Amino acid sequence: MTITFSSSGSIRTGEPFKDQHGKVAQLHGVGVMAHAGRYYAWGEEKSNGGTFTSVECYSTTNFSEWRHEGTSLGSTTEGDTARYRVVERPKVTAATAPWAMKAGT
Repeated sequence: MTITFSSSGSIRTGEPFKDQHGKVAQLHGVGVMAHAGRYYAWGEEKSNGGTFTSVECYSTTNFSEWRHEGTSLGSTTEGDTARYRVVERPKVTAATAPWAMKAGT
């Protein structure tokens, strides 16, 4: 099955999303928010397994072409964001300024 959102790309069932560098978008437990004509998505970085590495941010205008915006939350040596912990389902809200991130630990 292929779903086409724009003339420049498509989403294929069973194939991972890739960013502008051809790397698999790390969007596990994704949360999406629309802002200023773009959709921003935050997801768990899981390329090294199930423990916490980081929360990555990507953006798109058409859901078939993704741009990696960078790391929004990195790991620490201790506490809730330590590398041996599990951080799940990151969500960002713009209800107030600055934006706030929520995640399960």
